Amino acid sequence: MIILDHPYVSEFLMDTVAEMQVPVLKNEMSAGISTENEGKKFRLLEEAEFIESVKEQGICPLYSNSENSIDWIAENLAFTGLPEKIEFFKNKVRFRELLERIYPEFRFQAVDFDRLDEVRVEEIKKPFIIKPAVGFFSLGVHKVSSD
Repeated sequence: MIILDHPYVSEFLMDTVAEMQVPVLKNEMSAGISTENEGKKFRLLEEAEFIESVKEQGICPLYSNSENSIDWIAENLAFTGLPEKIEFFKNKVRFRELLERIYPEFRFQAVDFDRLDEVRVEEIKKPFIIKPAVGFFSLGVHKVSSD
């Protein structure tokens, strides 16, 4: 099962989905691709049918080409446990807490945005990376090499 979403679906992915007849969530992106590309007929499922198919299959592979589908998954597939798993990988603090036992030497510190001014940068070993807990395209990620 696959969710195709903006901003981009490659020709290779379109060809593969059409050839294999993988069930695809019918949304703006997939419906547009399916009607615009004569030779690429997708096996589109309406939302309710897609959700029911996931329920019937139980644990099944679910693929997406875009993080834009995360909200849809959270709203419609909460019963699968996927939203919690996605959160572990999207939220850098939660992910590092998950790995802390495996990599105890990897230091990290969570700081609320409104308390950043209280951080004593001179007390932190450099270089270090500052990044938002949740982000996209590495926006807000910076290497700090000096006080």
